[in-house]
Amino acid sequence: MRLDKLIILMFSLIIIIFIISACTREPEPIDYGKDMCSYCKMSIVEKQFGTELITKKGKLEKFDSIECLAAFLQSGVISGIDVLSCWITDYYNPGNFLNAEESFYLHSENLRSPMGEFLSGYSNINDAKKSMNQHGGNILNWNEVKTLVKKNWLDE
Repeated sequence: MRLDKLIILMFSLIIIIFIISACTREPEPIDYGKDMCSYCKMSIVEKQFGTELITKKGKLEKFDSIECLAAFLQSGVISGIDVLSCWITDYYNPGNFLNAEESFYLHSENLRSPMGEFLSGYSNINDAKKSMNQHGGNILNWNEVKTLVKKNWLDE
């Protein structure tokens, strides 16, 4: 192989590796007060409720609430097969992202979330129960959250 072809091949491989590594695979910090919700287009301001979705291509979508993330998933804007992961904020530890499917949720009308569906997320069942003891309500899993949001937001 000629040297010039080898150099072009090596340069191309470096560019491909750079592009692949630049794709987001983990959630990134939300710039509260500046980032906008991908679903409702409002500014994301409450640190206990910010959420994110990452596509398989590495595109990052940010949301101001659990309900906006759930509604976005079910609205058909993006196909479910294109979703790599969904992340929520730990209510008791804002700034810490949790995998949405592995988290616990409280639905309590005494704990208002930004879009009024009264959903908050927790890293473990004990934190969810602690919040339920303070605010009342029901503990849900991710599938129950999506069902609730679909019923209350999208089926009306």
